[in-house]
This record gives sequence, C-alpha cells and structure tokens, in this order.
Amino acid sequence: SLKKLSASLVDFGDISHKCVELLTDFKDGVYVPSDVALKLREKYCEVLIDEYQDTNNLQEHILNMISGSGKRFMVGDIKQSIYKFRNSKPELFLKKYNNYSKDAGKTDRCLLLSKNFRSFENILGFVNFTFEKLMCRDCGGLDYTEAEKLNFSGIYPESENPVEIVLFDKLKDTGDRTADEATKLGLESEYCANKIRTMVDEGFQVFDGDSMRPCRYSDFTILLRKRKNMSVFKTKLDSYHIPSYIEMSDDYMGQPLIKLILSLFKIIDNPQQDIELAAVLRSELFGFTDDELVDIRLTDKDADFYTCLTKYKSKKAERFFEKLDRWRRLSKILSVYELINTVFDEMMMYTVYAEDSKILRSFSDWGKRYTQSSFKGLFRFITYLQKQLEEKEDMGTANVNTGDSVTVMTIHKSKGLENNIIILAETAGEFRLSESKSRFVYDDELGIAADYVDTVNSIKYKSLPKIAIEQKIKDDFIAEE
Repeated sequence: SLKKLSASLVDFGDISHKCVELLTDFKDGVYVPSDVALKLREKYCEVLIDEYQDTNNLQEHILNMISGSGKRFMVGDIKQSIYKFRNSKPELFLKKYNNYSKDAGKTDRCLLLSKNFRSFENILGFVNFTFEKLMCRDCGGLDYTEAEKLNFSGIYPESENPVEIVLFDKLKDTGDRTADEATKLGLESEYCANKIRTMVDEGFQVFDGDSMRPCRYSDFTILLRKRKNMSVFKTKLDSYHIPSYIEMSDDYMGQPLIKLILSLFKIIDNPQQDIELAAVLRSELFGFTDDELVDIRLTDKDADFYTCLTKYKSKKAERFFEKLDRWRRLSKILSVYELINTVFDEMMMYTVYAEDSKILRSFSDWGKRYTQSSFKGLFRFITYLQKQLEEKEDMGTANVNTGDSVTVMTIHKSKGLENNIIILAETAGEFRLSESKSRFVYDDELGIAADYVDTVNSIKYKSLPKIAIEQKIKDDFIAEE
C-alpha cells in the first residue's frame, strides 16, 4: 500500500474501499449512509443490478448505502455463480430468493423468470435433467424443483439433435489409464476438430432467423475451463485447416507468441536462463535446429546453456550475440516501450509474424502503458507480465468473432453470449481441493482460525476451528462447481 501511495497509484480494490468511505458514516456503533449516499438515494428512482448472484459483501454494502429500501431490482441465477474466487457471495442472492414473497403487491417480492427464449427445447431439457440430479439445498443452496426449471418459450422449431455426451476411455484411447493432462487435451482437441470438420462437410443444419441453413465454422464455439489450454485446441484446429479465433482482449498472455516474446525480453535482461534462451534460439527469429541445440549443450555438460552458447562457433551464434549485446546496451538507456519497438523492427517481427500482428501490437501497448506509469526498468516490466501470465484469471468481457471461424474461449468469457453449436470441453478435470498451506484461514461467517502450536513438544497441527473453516471452503467450492 505504501509503494502504491508513493507512486500515486490505486487499484480496483482501493477504489472500492474509497467508495465505501465516501458513502458510509459510523455512528453509535453502526454503519449509516453518509450525506453523499443520501443525495444519491434522492437522485435514483431505481437501482438495477444484473448478475446479482456474483455480488460480494463490499458491493452489497455500497448498494445498501445508495439504494435504501424498495428501490432495488436484482436479477440473478444461482446456477451461474462462477466468481467465488473473486469473493462473490451467492448466499446474498439465496437469502433474498428464499425470504422474499412470491405474492403480488409485496415490497420485497420474488419474480420467477423461468421462461427461456434463447435455447432449443432439447438443450433446456438436458439442463433441467442435470441440475435436478445434482443441485440441492445442501450442495448449491436450493432444491432444483419445478419452480426452478427453465421453460422453453422460444420460436425455434423442434430439434431432432440430442445433446451429446462424449466419454473417452483413457486405457483404450491412450493405453494409459493415468494419462496426463496434455494427453487428455490431445484427445479432446482431436475429437473437437474432427467433429467440426464432419458437421461442416455434411451440412449440419442450424436455425438462422426464421429458417434452417447448413452450419458454418462461425456457428461453433469451444468452451474451456482454462485459458492456458486454448492454444492446444487452436493448434489442433489449424492442423485440420479449420479457421479459429481466440479471444485476445485480456487473455492474449497465454498465446505461444507472447510466451516467446516474453522469453526474448527475459534473456535481454538476463541471458543465463536456459529454457527461455533455448526457446528464442529455436524460434523463427534465429532459426537454430534441434540438432544444433544439442550440439550447443554438448560443448560443456556442466555449464549453463548461455555459457555453452559462448563456446559454440557458428554464424548463427555470432548473429545472435551481436543482436543480444546491442539490445542489452539499449535496455539501459531506452524506455521499455522504445526497446520493444526497436527489437520488433530489427527482427522484422511484423513481417515474420504477420498473421499475429494483433498480438505484437498488444504487447507493444503493454510496454507503452508501463512506460507511462511511474514504474521503470525492464526487469520490473517482465516480472509484471510474468505475474499476468501465471496468475491472471480470465474475467474480462469477450470480443466478438466477426469472421467465419471457430471461436475458442473460456467459460467465464462466454457469459451473456449466444452461439448455434457449443462444445463444452475440458470437463474431466479434478476439483482443486488441496488443503490450505496457510497458517491462517478465514470465512466471513465462521471467522478466522490458525494452526495449534504445542510449544512444549514442538508440534504443530490443525485446530478444530481451522478444520471446520477449511471444510466450509471446500463445500462452497464444490457447490459452485
């Protein structure tokens, strides 16, 4: 916080807390609306909140301060609660859902919007069947009864195409019952590419406007859990000569080209990084073959790869060192943005990677924004981007695929969008229920708990409160899944 303050920076969390400070006064032991909040209450006749199931406690407090009673219209669906990792509290939605009256004329009234105009009847039947079996009050917050079911109200003709569930036998398909994630993704991406190719070639019919027509590539969307795996599916689609589109607004960090560029600037900052150095040498930028990389490694088996490269004599190596030495000198005097553009120009990257020019421009834009901030230095820029690559969740709003190509995106990005044919892939992953390694755990209902430390016997083990809170966290996670 002190570093941000000294740099005159704030993040979204800071802005949210400042908003609470502006809207709230603390009087007689309770929080009450401030004068600013009361003026806003007078200004707004109604406060409309969409995706209410994803509201967190802080947002709920802000809404309470500016809306008062009887002014809020909240829309949500507990089945679509997928932002627990951002501290959303679906319990806020459920409490109102269960307590508000279903009768007309009541101030706190619950309206059931059960009519669905978007989907074919067979899709809704599948959704209702699935949730009826899985969702209950103990796991999900409510029983999936007739009142919660989605009712078909669209204008689509009756579809003869059932929802397909595809099961892979790992032992049969891979010969290994314990196949790793990469192998399983390979099976799924192969199936998806082949299925799309077959449906397009056979002229599978989709509803468009008021009539049926043969499907196009742009009718297909592949949904994944993890953005880092989108490139696997794109590569497989490319091998089938199927055009594809990957959303790039927030998640371009996961693209192979971005990883390569990041490796390039990592070795400009510090060339003694074996994996990054090998990736850059093997790329189109310098064109080293696998055999040449092996020869470089064999020059000195006990040294790092950079030292081995200094002992390897070739025209390619000379060219690489000429470029690297120049860029390392420039990194001391140029801004990050200037350095990026210099490297891109000297390596003719907009020509070499012409099809991915959007990725290059996006990386350059990151450098420009970084340069305009109060932060300086290549190392800090790399650290920031590396954090984005490793930790950034895919939470942004998706762009729209305007060409005739298959869209590959994450489940989070797909909220609110429609498409004719959806392939939900990557559903076989195990729940991430590993026990917390932190000494402390927190739940806003159960409180905070820590490990118990026996100082006499020098033993540390989990306390009962910590076990209870960890179990609740697991239960909440499973409910959201």
